[in-house]
Amino acid sequence: MEYSVVCSAGTLTADAAVANIRYCRREVRRIVSRLHVVRSRIMYIENKTDGLSGPARIGRVTYSKSGRTLRYAGLEFRTLDGRGFKANYRDVASGDEYWTEIRGAPERQTETDASR
Repeated sequence: MEYSVVCSAGTLTADAAVANIRYCRREVRRIVSRLHVVRSRIMYIENKTDGLSGPARIGRVTYSKSGRTLRYAGLEFRTLDGRGFKANYRDVASGDEYWTEIRGAPERQTETDASR
């Protein structure tokens, strides 16, 4: 989907130029309000339903607008806001508890690190 706003004005009076600028600003705001930016990141996700360790995977999750809900592989997780014992998110549909954390890329091992 492509949007374009053409705000060109040949020779205008000062009042007409101001009106044209206002119109262009309104059009830009209208178009920007339609855009939806999806925030996502790579996270570690572990199911904590059966105990301290459970099935886990690393994958790309997307955030809701408020950031309180994560979506991954068709599942929706709502934050526990610090009320979880061994988990920080809960699956909305099943109620299963999950632990998620942000994982960065692993550090590269250099030759000097390998020789230690």
